[in-house]
Amino acid sequence: MTNQIKYDTNCSDCPPLNCMMYICFCDADWDICNVSIFKDEVLNMTCTLRDKVKGFNSSDLHITYGTGIEVSNNEMMVIDSSSLRLTKHMHTMEHVGLTNFVCYHGEKIMEKTDVRVDYRPSAIKNFSCTIFNWDEGMLCTWNLGVKYNNSRAISVSLLMKSGDITGQYNPVCDRDQNNNLICNHTWNHTDRVIFDRSYLNFTVNVTNKCCTEVPVSKQTENLIIIQKENVRPDKVHNVTVSSVTSTCVSLNWDHLKRNRSKLFTVRTTTNDSNWDDAQVEETPDTNITLCELKPYTRYNFSFETRPGKDVGYPSDLVYISAITDIDKPSRPPEFVNSGYQVIDEDCINNARKITVLWKAIAEEYQNGPFNGYYISASSPDNGLLKDYHVNSTGLDIQHQSIDIPCDQPITITMKSLGKAGYSNTSTIIIPKANYISQTEIAGIVIGVVIFVVICITIAVCLASKTLKLLQMAIGSHNLYIFYTDQMYGVISRCDMSSDLVKMRVFYGDVWSLCWLDLDLVSDS
Repeated sequence: MTNQIKYDTNCSDCPPLNCMMYICFCDADWDICNVSIFKDEVLNMTCTLRDKVKGFNSSDLHITYGTGIEVSNNEMMVIDSSSLRLTKHMHTMEHVGLTNFVCYHGEKIMEKTDVRVDYRPSAIKNFSCTIFNWDEGMLCTWNLGVKYNNSRAISVSLLMKSGDITGQYNPVCDRDQNNNLICNHTWNHTDRVIFDRSYLNFTVNVTNKCCTEVPVSKQTENLIIIQKENVRPDKVHNVTVSSVTSTCVSLNWDHLKRNRSKLFTVRTTTNDSNWDDAQVEETPDTNITLCELKPYTRYNFSFETRPGKDVGYPSDLVYISAITDIDKPSRPPEFVNSGYQVIDEDCINNARKITVLWKAIAEEYQNGPFNGYYISASSPDNGLLKDYHVNSTGLDIQHQSIDIPCDQPITITMKSLGKAGYSNTSTIIIPKANYISQTEIAGIVIGVVIFVVICITIAVCLASKTLKLLQMAIGSHNLYIFYTDQMYGVISRCDMSSDLVKMRVFYGDVWSLCWLDLDLVSDS
């Protein structure tokens, strides 16, 4: 045996399981018992049959451990007829901790003993320190590296070198939820330790007393902590909202360490339960103005302090909120279905009825208390004809009936109306109605009457063939209707003293301008 194992040699007592009614039946002995051994060591034990056992041979013995796991044949060796040697490498053990090794003959327990397996001290992991507010205290934590079975056998010491002074400290070590041994030590300003240095140097010593007569230790040295990379500043205080507009909020705050270089992170969100999508701004100053915000909206702001960009640890958060001012609506109404429907096209007294159609403005664009919509109707000839203020109905599609003239195009203009004013405008142009005005109707009637008179006169002349030229007086004009064998026509504004007159002639299906020799025309 080496000094890397701890055990007892007085193993003659029978285990309780081998005893009944104060009578014990132990038919073999282990040469060592109650063993403690590191997981990287080799366990050597011998199971020897007692002299009283007759008819048994060591070649018939076998050994199990734990939950009845059989030791392989290449880990056992028969020494003589009564002794069986166990040689087992502990790194093949599935777990550290306490286990039983049992010597069997067939199904009969001959002897058993406890073996405790644990880890040899190893280098620590994840050493880190947090320096509070540059000079107000410090907390160092680390992981012992392996999950030691017997934490009571573990002792840990911490050395810190600060300038020319080295101090030794006894940290506290406890298991976390994953059974790791986590150690820590805390200093505060009453410990007369100077943390405000460019760097600090640490050494951690771990000793395991479980498995050897002489404790075994492992040192992890030169654990360097750079101050600026490990400071956790105090949180900001005296946070105030200095000014608010419809789209901007200005904030002021203070910090106790005014002479230290710091970086403040301000996050902005409208959802105080989820900051993942927050707008992030960084500044070394103790004031900031945040713009491009939505009017009439509650914003939540958080403040975080660090020693610099991507260095050190963040401070605790401080929160404040503000509501931006109201503003005019940011969108006008949106016309739908061409913006209007014609309800009545009769155009009696040059008037027709239409209905203007638009989509209600969404709440996110109202920017404050909403008062409805403004509608106006205007024309190129008459300017503004009518205007309305219409309350919102709460429906997605809203409407308003308007009477407008028929004889000219009409411009419909709409705005969203909030407490702070009007939005920009939406505009559509409604073309004039497709109808005939009263003036045009009168002209048509007169033309029809004249045409009918002419037709009747021509018909009479054609029927009698006696009237070659008919003079009629219409207003201040003289109208002459003539007929020949192949043509008939109308003469107007004739100068009868001339031999030739200018006339409009209808010949076949074509009207043409020609000159007529009055000698060819006889009076009626």
